Amino acid sequence: MLEQLGRGFNSLPSLKAYRRMSPIARREMRQGMMFLSPWIFGFLAFTFLPILASLIFSFLDLSITDGILSAPKWVGLNNYKQMLNDSQIWGTAGSETPGSMWITVRFGLIALPIGIFLPLGLAMLLNNPNLKGAAIFRSLFYMPYVIPFVAAIFLWGGMLNPETGWINRALMNMGLPRESVPNWANDVDWVYPTYVI
Repeated sequence: MLEQLGRGFNSLPSLKAYRRMSPIARREMRQGMMFLSPWIFGFLAFTFLPILASLIFSFLDLSITDGILSAPKWVGLNNYKQMLNDSQIWGTAGSETPGSMWITVRFGLIALPIGIFLPLGLAMLLNNPNLKGAAIFRSLFYMPYVIPFVAAIFLWGGMLNPETGWINRALMNMGLPRESVPNWANDVDWVYPTYVI
């Protein structure tokens, strides 16, 4: 079963081969398809169908100004012809502002190498066993990821403080007596909801 899934959908058995399979192998095949079905549904609904709709829409003249319920007009390749001749996309000769296509290409030529080679180089550098102080560099690297969580812990701790926290003060202002206000972190009934939040 796993070998078949590893080879991909092209190697799924034909109907005749499926009937020759043992009942256990058929059950495993159905279970595998059942586990794959949420992914297949998500792929179809959120990737394949939007791409297909975009392709179809590219051959139509859709205009919001004509009204949403107005019938779209089939224009064939005219949208692509218009795009290839559009000065906003390609820019004009002598213009100070380049077209959007050149801005995109320039961004890709700058951002892709930085986004791939810089992190890869840093990872290789930090995994070098001969690098002195690698632990310090790793700590500095992970600091921006850790600090927000630590800040959130202190923030929630201050808000849920039984004496000075603003949540308890708000509850008391709504009319709850001081004895009924929860001691969030120390009361057995409130510890679990507090940590879930």
